[in-house]
Amino acid sequence: MQNIYEKIKGIFTKEIDTERLVNIILYSVIIIMPFIVVNVSSPRYVVGKLIFLYIVGIISLLSLIKLKVTEFSIEHKIALVFLLTMLIPSILSKEKYVAFMGNITRGEGFIIYCIYIILFILASKYLILNKKILDIILISACIMASYGVIQFYNIDPVQYWMLGYISVGDSIGLIGNRNFFSSYLCIFLFISMAIYIFNGGRKYLIYSVIIFSALICTLTRSGWLAFIIYSIIGFILIFKDIKKIKRAGNIFILFCGIFLLINISSGGKIFSRANNTISVDEKGNTKIQDSGRIEILKISWKAFIDSPFIGWGPDTLGYRLDFDYHNRYQGYLESHGAYIDKSHNEYLEYAVSNGIFNLISYLILIGLVIHKLIRNFNNNSSKVLFLTLTGYLVQAFFNISVIMVAPIFWIFLGVCINKNIYNLR
Repeated sequence: MQNIYEKIKGIFTKEIDTERLVNIILYSVIIIMPFIVVNVSSPRYVVGKLIFLYIVGIISLLSLIKLKVTEFSIEHKIALVFLLTMLIPSILSKEKYVAFMGNITRGEGFIIYCIYIILFILASKYLILNKKILDIILISACIMASYGVIQFYNIDPVQYWMLGYISVGDSIGLIGNRNFFSSYLCIFLFISMAIYIFNGGRKYLIYSVIIFSALICTLTRSGWLAFIIYSIIGFILIFKDIKKIKRAGNIFILFCGIFLLINISSGGKIFSRANNTISVDEKGNTKIQDSGRIEILKISWKAFIDSPFIGWGPDTLGYRLDFDYHNRYQGYLESHGAYIDKSHNEYLEYAVSNGIFNLISYLILIGLVIHKLIRNFNNNSSKVLFLTLTGYLVQAFFNISVIMVAPIFWIFLGVCINKNIYNLR
């Protein structure tokens, strides 16, 4: 017992041990956290991950203090400004508890964003990445993706364990929602594809095939669009390199085959989903099928225009809309059978919930990271990170930040400015 105590105590007595702990924490968020589900309360796909992140946050903060981090890069400083511009509306909010702790179904209040930023800082300074760890990360993503594929064919033992029946018939992985699952898959698909194209390695092609299959099964058009734009930008970066073009061709052929196979085996669900994006009404007018998202964007935009400098704080949009635009809020509920609690656009969400300065600080941070990656384009690792970041940012136009995916993204953002990553071989 004394020996165990000494080992635990030793974690915080030597800097090298603390750095090792930081890496364990960061990789646990990437590899373990997405798989956590609980059968004790709703939302089952959120609450376990939320508790895990709070524990991670406490340990990460203690580690940050122990490491005596005093040198902050410009990216770190902008991230702290991002937090400050979120803190002020949270303090002034009419729903302070929600602003700080998050609403009951999302849990993404100011405190969780503090954890995101701590993870970002730690990842940018201390994360050590090598091919063995990368393989473990991508294999875990493939396991999640494989589960999403079998869900597409109505096989879901986790839902049977929790409920005794399948409540959600979509491909949701253990993330709990097909849109958020798509965000998760995009990160790892874009990484594995880019590594294969730039560096080769058949295993990365296999990873890409498995994860792409799940992305198709989510039937999430935002993920599909992000994949298309990612592919176009990627082609621009490689079009003069015959070897890389050939690898991209291998991916194209395999992906087309997977797309057709899943579409045929599902009775045309994939083509049907793609075709339903745009339709023509009886008068010949073109309409976009958006499941109410355009209406959500309109009311969120109005809320932002009416109060552009400060909102009610993170995760409070539904409360504010109900208070300020009650008739429109209730009208949406009656016509769609669902509440509006997010803008369904990550950038608009920051602006309407926290104010324009919060969005500006976030965009400056992203701009600085992209600028740093472009400056290092002589290194293939930088191109991999740039393409992955670009793809994620595209899907964010149609999606929201959620605790099941966002901490992974913020760690990834830290990796983008981590000097060690450029030495990956």
